[in-house]
Amino acid sequence: MDNFKINLTNILDNISNIYTVANESYLFSKYFNNGKNDSEIRIIESPSIRFLKHSMWRICIIELDKVFKKSDNHHFSFYEITNIVKQGNFKIYNTNLNNDSLFLKWAKDLSKAKSTVAEINKLRNKVYAHTDRNKTALIEDINLDYSQIEELLEICLSMIKEMNLILLDRAYLENKIYFRNPRIVEALANFSATTRKQRIEKLLGSDGKNSK
Repeated sequence: MDNFKINLTNILDNISNIYTVANESYLFSKYFNNGKNDSEIRIIESPSIRFLKHSMWRICIIELDKVFKKSDNHHFSFYEITNIVKQGNFKIYNTNLNNDSLFLKWAKDLSKAKSTVAEINKLRNKVYAHTDRNKTALIEDINLDYSQIEELLEICLSMIKEMNLILLDRAYLENKIYFRNPRIVEALANFSATTRKQRIEKLLGSDGKNSK
């Protein structure tokens, strides 16, 4: 494998690893945000679960900022790959594509995420990575929700697959290794309901004995 392919392989492998962490963190954060009934809602509104939800969201934002950030010192971003493609000093496996058309396509794909990426970068730089004095005002000014992050993750995955196939002639196998049908909230809600029932039964049983 020549140096060019080694470089591209390293960049894409880094992006893939970052995507996995971002995606799994997003899935857990979203999971901890939804309760199916009153018992589960009480669980997800508890301080410990709210902390976990925010921590997963924060990791997702920081990781996505890495791969979509336009910076000269980032060695694991899509922009580094598009810059290499723009230079055009290599052969593309698919002969129907040339470097210019490929660069324009991926530049267009990245532009679709421009507004969301700007909000992510603002949140990462102004709130999560540093502590600005007007932190509360900044958070209120930032417009981000789960649907926007999900769309950005879809763009990320699509570009990873395309770049692996076109530039390295290999398939990318998505590997979800963390989020495997968790039942954390459900288990806690069931446990809480069971212990509450036991406490009531014990109390009523004691009262019954005392009243005899």
